[in-house]
Amino acid sequence: MDLNLQTRSLIQALKETSEYKKLASLRTNSANSRAAQKKVKELKDTQFQLYQAKLGGKDLDAKKKEQLTARVEALSKEPDVSEYLKAEMGFQSVLYKTLNTIHESVSPSIK
Repeated sequence: MDLNLQTRSLIQALKETSEYKKLASLRTNSANSRAAQKKVKELKDTQFQLYQAKLGGKDLDAKKKEQLTARVEALSKEPDVSEYLKAEMGFQSVLYKTLNTIHESVSPSIK
């Protein structure tokens, strides 16, 4: 079996899932697609700033932390952002399950 051929078949199967189709549709067909993607990126960037500050042991001043948290909450409540995030998470779940199945299948059994 040609591994590249099998990989292409797996990619095609992933593209045929309803989760992929929903995400692809939101990315390409929505009139607000660019705006939603921009907001999603802002949301993720803001969440990452909060995460980095916490991980690095840096305390953000209360006002800055409050502003960032409020922005995350506001963006999360916007319908286009919420729909996009749900679609993205749905497809990521499919990918996770697929990779987990592959990993379990090729990893040596530990007894």
